[in-house]
Amino acid sequence: MANWCNSQYVFEGNHEDIEKLKNLIFEARKIVKIKQDFGPNWLGNVLVAAGLEDRIEGKDSLECRGWIEDVSPIGSFGAKSLIEFQTLTAWNPMGRMWEEIIEKLNLNSIRFTFFAEESGNELFQIYDPDNLQLFAGCDFYVDCFTGNSDKPFPELSHVDYSYKELYDVLSSFFGEKDLDKLIEEANSFEAEDDPDAYIRIMEVEKLQELED
Repeated sequence: MANWCNSQYVFEGNHEDIEKLKNLIFEARKIVKIKQDFGPNWLGNVLVAAGLEDRIEGKDSLECRGWIEDVSPIGSFGAKSLIEFQTLTAWNPMGRMWEEIIEKLNLNSIRFTFFAEESGNELFQIYDPDNLQLFAGCDFYVDCFTGNSDKPFPELSHVDYSYKELYDVLSSFFGEKDLDKLIEEANSFEAEDDPDAYIRIMEVEKLQELED
């Protein structure tokens, strides 16, 4: 059984290209050409709609085991248009298929970035080769569960932190020292009155090239 990777994608480009991409995603929901278990939002349907059906299987296949959800309305980012959505995919974010779709349909103005999280294998990645900076400040992923412990915990109130944010929180609790040492102390922090309580801090990998 796969571990599911949750990815937040953002695509930026001129309005015409972004609208073509959005229409492709919605048209793909009508496709029932290939039997599969993911329903109308299957990523493979998007490949079929883009004319890449021959890449679903075979030697040069594109990974598409997963589905797309929460497609946003078209928004704006400066002079550009953008669209956002989430994917849930087996093991990894599967960004390669979107790169191939953009090339196939000549959506030449479009650039994209994503933040991917698959905690089972401690995969935390940002892909941003064009420096769009839409996930700026997401330098660390924090998983913290205080359980029923009465022991004080660092005030880690959300999941993504910049270097400075994380240093400020951890140094106020453990004292001022190098960030690497603070993270080491936080990750080994134990609450004797609740063995289920834990802190896990993992650095987000910054990708310049797609891995899948």
